[in-house]
Amino acid sequence: MKSILLFLVLVFSLLNSKETEQKQSILDKQFVRYVPQDIQKKCDGLGQVCKSFYVGYYLLDYRYKIDDSLKYLMEAYENNASKIVDNMEAKPYYLATTIAGLCEQKRDLKCAVKYFKLAINAGNERMICSLGNIYQQQGEVKKAINAVKKGASKGFPQCYTDLGMYYFNYEFGMVDKEMAGKFWKLAYEDNSYGVIENYNLGVYYEYKHDRVKTKHYTLKAALLGEKDAHRYLKTHLQNIVTTKIFLEEALGSKYWDVKKKKDREFSNVYDLYYRLKKMYNEDNRWVEDHKYQDRRWDKNRDNVVKFDKGFSSLILEDKRLILQTKLTSRNRGEVFSDDIELLYKVLFVDLGGVRNVVNLHHELIGRLLQKKSFEYSRKFIVYGYDFVWYAKYDSRTKELNVKIKVL
Repeated sequence: MKSILLFLVLVFSLLNSKETEQKQSILDKQFVRYVPQDIQKKCDGLGQVCKSFYVGYYLLDYRYKIDDSLKYLMEAYENNASKIVDNMEAKPYYLATTIAGLCEQKRDLKCAVKYFKLAINAGNERMICSLGNIYQQQGEVKKAINAVKKGASKGFPQCYTDLGMYYFNYEFGMVDKEMAGKFWKLAYEDNSYGVIENYNLGVYYEYKHDRVKTKHYTLKAALLGEKDAHRYLKTHLQNIVTTKIFLEEALGSKYWDVKKKKDREFSNVYDLYYRLKKMYNEDNRWVEDHKYQDRRWDKNRDNVVKFDKGFSSLILEDKRLILQTKLTSRNRGEVFSDDIELLYKVLFVDLGGVRNVVNLHHELIGRLLQKKSFEYSRKFIVYGYDFVWYAKYDSRTKELNVKIKVL
């Protein structure tokens, strides 16, 4: 009998050994295949845990490899990768958060709860908002409310958004649309160019019957990519003009009221920057010129933003918006006209209230069609704010310079 038991132990031991070798062999192959060679060297002498972490980490780039990524990252976490691997992403703060997100993608809510809790305990307290969302999906009403309220009390924007949803949609018996608006406004203050932040405020102001503000936030949401906002604009808000709000948003800031500031300037590093980057650059053809910006800052402490696309450059300064371009066979016609329009669209967004500026655009195009050099300026007023439109064209070099200056 003893000999039989000994034989079975040896068989199981051999099978386990072979299984372990097979797992290691698969891991080694994936390590070589997916992990860059210079990174592979970091695991020299550190064993399989290091390899598991890096394989799982680099498999994050492959959507169809989510199962393998999750498996290896969990192995790394459970084997204290943070004590072995010299990488911030291996620390419990980050690694538990990453694993929780993968679990949520796989709809493994129990796993998501476990790792979101571990992330929170490791110091990533903002994940309490995500934990509340998972509780909601599980039907754990009390836990969801407590988690989101706790996160909101700590000033976490995602919790503001979620708590506003609870209040506005009568979820869990929480009926208070004014309270929803309060929390959505707080979320917007943190991220005024977020899709959901703008869409939610559009919904709130529709409830308040404020059609101008409804249009303002809904239009922003639409330009940021929200399809439902696009549809609502076409069917409900076409005749509402919001130009003044967008203009004062670009001239003001969180720190000053534009109506009380005599020395006007553009909030170029915020509103105009994010409008160009997020609302009018869907195909990412406008590329930020960081070197130019650094040179201007180092030389004169100029606060300047510059984007380039082909032969065109858009420069956003404190007092001026500038388009520099060169007319070629490639950018003539509609493409070139779009670049000119973008110069003032980042400032006004809703062109329904700037017919005079659109007319200046048409005058410029008319002059360019004559193919002669010119230089001129025009003063114009939009809702009581004074501006200068300046244009210069050199028919020899084909270079065009257009500026909008605030007075």
